[in-house]
Amino acid sequence: MRRLFAAMVGALAALIFVLSARAAPRSGADTNSVRALSKEEAVEMWAGFSRSGIAGDYCMEFSIAHRPRRGEETRAFGEIFGSKTPEGFDVTRVRIFTRNTPDGAPACAADFILKNDPAVPRVYRVENGKAREVPRADWTKPFVDGFIYSPFDLLMPYKFWNPKYDGPGRIGQAVHFFRLEPPGNAQGAGGAVRLALSREFSSPVQAQVLGADTRPAKTLKLASVKKIGSRWIMREAELRDESTRDKDILRFLSANFSEKIPDSLFDARSPEPNPKKPAMEKI
Repeated sequence: MRRLFAAMVGALAALIFVLSARAAPRSGADTNSVRALSKEEAVEMWAGFSRSGIAGDYCMEFSIAHRPRRGEETRAFGEIFGSKTPEGFDVTRVRIFTRNTPDGAPACAADFILKNDPAVPRVYRVENGKAREVPRADWTKPFVDGFIYSPFDLLMPYKFWNPKYDGPGRIGQAVHFFRLEPPGNAQGAGGAVRLALSREFSSPVQAQVLGADTRPAKTLKLASVKKIGSRWIMREAELRDESTRDKDILRFLSANFSEKIPDSLFDARSPEPNPKKPAMEKI
């Protein structure tokens, strides 16, 4: 296995756990023990992760199953479009549908544009053909009421925060932990994050958003991946609210990595109101 694509999402990304993290296996990996990284090795691993992402444009269809600790499961489905800004930063359009209208057409319950500029990340909500910027304090609110996934989970702004290596460990596999504190200009957009990267591939395995008491408030876990052509993409991820023990199960259903996505889909000044999907390949 030469390269691993681990989709996260956030950007659904996010998608998107990001949508995808790309990394080469680490050379000389010891499969029997988890050795702590040197300062230089930790810097190298984090740099590989922070540069990760899908190189070109893409479109993916997904489903979300909300499984409360008590009560009935609720389902939604959606689509995510991804591209790059002229500066090379990730930009995504996330649309979530929860029900059908009387004529049988799906009703869009949430429509967001996420721009992951390291200096000034932005989130916009698209309604009635217009985009309204979402304040940072609202990035952790769910895309759709009754679910858990939020813009923060898919945007993953902590990719660009200063990391502190937190040592080795195991989560079903050998991992290395990094702790990330939000910088001053990111206050209000989620708390500190503890991220576990695969020792072998430097790809995300688990991300925990920490509460004010430093205990995990939400835990995102990569559940499964699948190879499509030369790419490994995330197939399923689980996001758990640690206070309620409710879960969102995000599952990608189909994808297209070959066609150009029109820039108008991501234009916050005049966003395309009804994005058209390219031909999709089942995952």
